[in-house]
Amino acid sequence: MFIKIVDRHLGRAAFIFFLIFCHGLLKAQKDVTTFGLMVKPIIPSNILRAGDVTIKSERSNINLNMAQKVGYSFGMIIRMGLTKNWTFETGLNYTKRNFSLNLVDDNSLFDDDLDFAIFGYELPLMAILNIQLGDKVFMNTAFGGCLDMYPRYANDFGDGTVFYIYTRRQLVYQPALIANVGWEYRTNENGIWYLGGSFHRPFIAMYKATVGYVADNYTDQSITFLTGNYLTLDLRYFFQEEPVKRKTREQRKKERKDEQKKKDVFYRPGLDGKK
Repeated sequence: MFIKIVDRHLGRAAFIFFLIFCHGLLKAQKDVTTFGLMVKPIIPSNILRAGDVTIKSERSNINLNMAQKVGYSFGMIIRMGLTKNWTFETGLNYTKRNFSLNLVDDNSLFDDDLDFAIFGYELPLMAILNIQLGDKVFMNTAFGGCLDMYPRYANDFGDGTVFYIYTRRQLVYQPALIANVGWEYRTNENGIWYLGGSFHRPFIAMYKATVGYVADNYTDQSITFLTGNYLTLDLRYFFQEEPVKRKTREQRKKERKDEQKKKDVFYRPGLDGKK
């Protein structure tokens, strides 16, 4: 169900962040558009269903367990300061999720591990609120959506004779939720250094997986879904940019009048600009 997909803990965390950041000390870099680079190691954890998964088999003698291993995500970021309180952030990331599948057959004492990886691309769209903790230190939180893209329709892992896993993509483009909190150190000459953490939660499972095991006298196949949830440690760097000086209505009106005067002089008979 759609409601079950949105984790209760994520909703509570978003509500707490909203209460905290409605405080009057909010501050962002208004009228500043910056370009940055990001590296996010994926941290294996059972928090918010981002860790181990037990796969049920029809045979009681077969035990299947899947664990998420350390992965990574990296890419580029574009941050735009909208107001003194709000910042908009987007970018493009490459993400590689690593998994380890363990199968134990109690009857034959078969015990084996199968490592595999799923990769994709992400287009995040986030709104950020900021709190100034010092002259150059800021705390911010972000919440928004993401468009996940998975280029491969299917993946085969294993030799296919004894122990294997076959994954099939659910959709090419899938929506997801992102929650983020972090701290950044802003300098005048050396850019912005950022340290934080993120939680990524797709609305639907990214891949459907079939786990196969071929024994001496039978073949077992178990079905599971790869949710794609993950926690990360965020490391970012933004290049220093100067604020964009926006012109007032009076300034734009004056410029239009000056341009019109130049045109009138250029086409007026009897002057140097006459054609």
